Amino acid sequence: MIKKFCVFVLIIIIINNFMPGAVKAQDEPINNLRFKSVVAGNLNTAAIKEDGTVVAWGENCYNQCIIPNNVNNVKQLASGQGFILVLKEDGTVESTTDLGYDKISSYLKNIVQISSTSDFACALRNDGNVIVWGSNIYDQHYVPNDVVNVKSIAAGYGHIVALKSDGTVAAWGYNLDKQCNVPALYT
Repeated sequence: MIKKFCVFVLIIIIINNFMPGAVKAQDEPINNLRFKSVVAGNLNTAAIKEDGTVVAWGENCYNQCIIPNNVNNVKQLASGQGFILVLKEDGTVESTTDLGYDKISSYLKNIVQISSTSDFACALRNDGNVIVWGSNIYDQHYVPNDVVNVKSIAAGYGHIVALKSDGTVAAWGYNLDKQCNVPALYT
């Protein structure tokens, strides 16, 4: 019986060594690093260093915390469940994983801002239009026709809010708690 138990424990240890897990923070001393920006995702964190490169740590079951060496000149980050999106200074967007976010990001050009939640993301183009991809369970992909000339976006739980250039706010998507019913005073 003890022999079977020892074999079982050994198998578990071996399997565990091959399973993806948390990624330890960079080995550089923290006092030598300076960051421009930080973002928290679902069980992971990513930060833009002063030199425009990215470090990430935390839950890593999709290898989202493994940042390719060619990711530099980073302007903004957005993070969700199993992915980190990278907005570069040239207006392009990259994903650290192949969960489908990389497929759309290759088409994203002239982007000035990104935002994401656990299962969808959105991007703001320099022409004021919003692009949405990922989960669409709450129809958040369907950007209302009057949402134009946008200057800022934020993704929430199944919904998106946009600040338009005229100073008004628009919202769409999941609306259980009326989070998309922007009071007339603000529209």
